[in-house]
Amino acid sequence: MTDVKAYHTDLHACLLDLLNFIAEQIERAAHDPVEQYVAVDSARGVIPLMRSRLGEDDRLKTIFMLVFEQQVEEPWWREWWDRFAKLEPQEFSKEADKLINGETGSIAVLRQSLMQNQPRE
Repeated sequence: MTDVKAYHTDLHACLLDLLNFIAEQIERAAHDPVEQYVAVDSARGVIPLMRSRLGEDDRLKTIFMLVFEQQVEEPWWREWWDRFAKLEPQEFSKEADKLINGETGSIAVLRQSLMQNQPRE
């Protein structure tokens, strides 16, 4: 029997891919308010996998909890993403920028942290 928790991808690569997917969905929502709820719901859908993978590295988990705060933290993450999806387009755009801004957004900060802390082979 195969171990269900036996992942086949590197933790850092997986987390970077998940962050990229979240950013893509938020950008999609920001450019098309009609797609806002669906795109954010798609982004929210990867949070359980992200949380599971973060359990493999306490240091990374701490960084994500500090930077992403309620976006991944129990018990608030579901409620946070639901509220985010339902914001009016102008307010959504402001909140989205806090996440996806290329220099100061939470996702940029997390990407940078993952890139700087790649495991040495």
